[in-house]
Amino acid sequence: MYDFTTVKNRRLNGASKWTGMKKADGTPVREDIVPLSVADMEFVNAPEIVAAMHRCADEMTPYGYQNVTEGYLDAVVYWLKHRHQWTIDPEWIVISQGVVKALNQAVKAFTKPGEGVVIMTPVYYPFYSAAACNGTHVVENPLILCEDHYEIDFEDLKQKLADPMNTMLILCTPHNPIGKVFTYEELKQIGELALKYGVLIVADEIHNDLIMPGFTHTMFPTIDKAFEENCIVCTSPSKTFNLAGMSNANIIIPNQALREQYLKDAGFIHINPFALASCVAAYREGEAWLSALIEVLSENVRFMNEYIKQYFPKAIVHELQGTYLLWVDFRAYGLNKDELEHLMREEADLFLDEGYLFGKAGEGFERINLAVPTQILKDAMARMRQVFIKHNLIEAE
Repeated sequence: MYDFTTVKNRRLNGASKWTGMKKADGTPVREDIVPLSVADMEFVNAPEIVAAMHRCADEMTPYGYQNVTEGYLDAVVYWLKHRHQWTIDPEWIVISQGVVKALNQAVKAFTKPGEGVVIMTPVYYPFYSAAACNGTHVVENPLILCEDHYEIDFEDLKQKLADPMNTMLILCTPHNPIGKVFTYEELKQIGELALKYGVLIVADEIHNDLIMPGFTHTMFPTIDKAFEENCIVCTSPSKTFNLAGMSNANIIIPNQALREQYLKDAGFIHINPFALASCVAAYREGEAWLSALIEVLSENVRFMNEYIKQYFPKAIVHELQGTYLLWVDFRAYGLNKDELEHLMREEADLFLDEGYLFGKAGEGFERINLAVPTQILKDAMARMRQVFIKHNLIEAE
């Protein structure tokens, strides 16, 4: 019913993931190479969304300043209730030109220079700059690496949150890059510590619709009404429906005082009319496409797990519970971060998000974007295998 095999060559349309494919010596990258880096998908959009965009082009002209509509707000309310069992008031919704912008705005609105913002590392790299954007300090709560998975260091987290100079925790849930879906109990413990020490939670839930079969995501504010009043929740259709280029996010702020403070210095907020149309179509008509997408991603996860286990026996694949971003530990092959990047990028023509981008704890890891047709992954992994054989890192069969 849906097309998950066609690949569009986005090299010439300014797509950032594609334009980022550059070799260090300036050598052109082969035309058939597809990047597996930045977290957008190489799948064509759901036809329901494309149709809505065409209607928008016809009906919304002239394309002037656009405010949110009642239909837009209703669609966001519907999706959060239907998919995540969270009933919200449409007044809680604040639009933003993306979650990263909202994170920066939250730090500026709710912290003072010299205070600390806690992040769980390794983590999505814009968290570091967001945490430091207001003269604040980045305070790392390193996740505990347990061979093939991570656990929260609650003792360290307690110490960090107990420090009165640390006033905010930016929580990535599900967690990028490690692909972890936090359990209800883990989120509850985080929320209780935040309440106890008066720390505001900013929850980046941009990947919360992309949950692998067998796992359950709990939206942080649904655990306790007190948590709901002590958090800002960042959501968006961008990852779920491949709409990152629309630069649209829905920031949910139930606490009126927090919402007013957040909006105080936000300036004029308008929405791109195509972002409005695509979001409504996604939330009202896109669920069947999303279900089909999860099936494709699950097949890609299965392939990668089996391939890496067979041909890269020293690598450790972290269980992908949420997101479409696979976190793989290559440290056992004895390569430093520069050597690993050279092999991947310069020799295997693999353009990944290198682990070190997510903090020092990510050195020796690779984040691999699985939101591509399965054949693309097969081709990419074959190139990786040949390079590792060439350097005697693995055996040829």
